[in-house]
Amino acid sequence: MGTNFEFKCYFIEDKFCEKRKILALLQEHLDIIRKTKNELAKVKLEWTETDQREASKFWTIDKRPLVRQTLYLVRHAEKLDIIDKSWGNDKNELEREDSPLSALGLRQADELGKCALVIIEIERRKRQRSANDRDFVMLQTIRHILQNNEKAENLVLVSHLSNIGLLLQRMGVEWVAMGQASITNLIRYEENIGNSPDLLQQFRMEFASEIGHLTERADYIFGV
Repeated sequence: MGTNFEFKCYFIEDKFCEKRKILALLQEHLDIIRKTKNELAKVKLEWTETDQREASKFWTIDKRPLVRQTLYLVRHAEKLDIIDKSWGNDKNELEREDSPLSALGLRQADELGKCALVIIEIERRKRQRSANDRDFVMLQTIRHILQNNEKAENLVLVSHLSNIGLLLQRMGVEWVAMGQASITNLIRYEENIGNSPDLLQQFRMEFASEIGHLTERADYIFGV
């Protein structure tokens, strides 16, 4: 006789999906599992000081550090000049830098807004381009925002791909491709406050380029 076990497999593509599969394990497999569990129960672990230091680098849910601040990086939604290369031909250089959103971009912006409301409610309940002078100004602006809002629990910064990429780089985070209207989440933990004099070095990435809130996504990553 076999025993039925139910496994839930979750995966995210454009939308959240759930699949269930019933697997029957043979009795001999169950015997092996029980024997293994019994043997593991007999094992005694002795932690050395080195082991404890190494283990302290990893977090469990119950030992997660106290969150000081959460920073969400949001790339702006799809702009009209990305899909219509003729847009702006009749405008001056300054006006061409201020393209409106496309139809998809408007939907993305609306979905971003709804996602932000969800994030705010959740938080309330649970209480590469080379650096140049303009990059320096941008980073100084970010530091100024963080310093002036040091006690704010949640901050949302909406910007361009290059600015977000530079910011992540200066934060010591490995570069990730940011899709249109995607969200990257960084956490500033209480224990990290004194580890670095630079505010940007006190954040750790939780997730990057999340697009689960979008019903439709663009087929490209790059652009501005």
